[in-house]
Amino acid sequence: MSAYSDKPIGTFLWTLGIGYWIAIMYWLLKETREGSAMAQAARFGVLMFGVYWLIYNSFVLLFLKLSIWNVFLRVILDVVSITVGVWIANKLSPKVTAGVS
Repeated sequence: MSAYSDKPIGTFLWTLGIGYWIAIMYWLLKETREGSAMAQAARFGVLMFGVYWLIYNSFVLLFLKLSIWNVFLRVILDVVSITVGVWIANKLSPKVTAGVS
């Protein structure tokens, strides 16, 4: 059950803050431009963000009475969304020329 109906402003600000943090984390952890845009997106979305998000949401089960499947489904949807977003950002961003700063 979403908290948006109970606390719309707080939920929106939390979601916006998490989105900005993901963008900052991607920018700080930006890897070398090796591999395709999809490979880079999968590495960030699944390995860097996905593992963290799964661990974080696993602790939610300790404090709230939620279905395990619901938590895992949300994690999977979030990871897919982040991966697609990073892939689109990589495809739209200008290519870096080798040797040019």
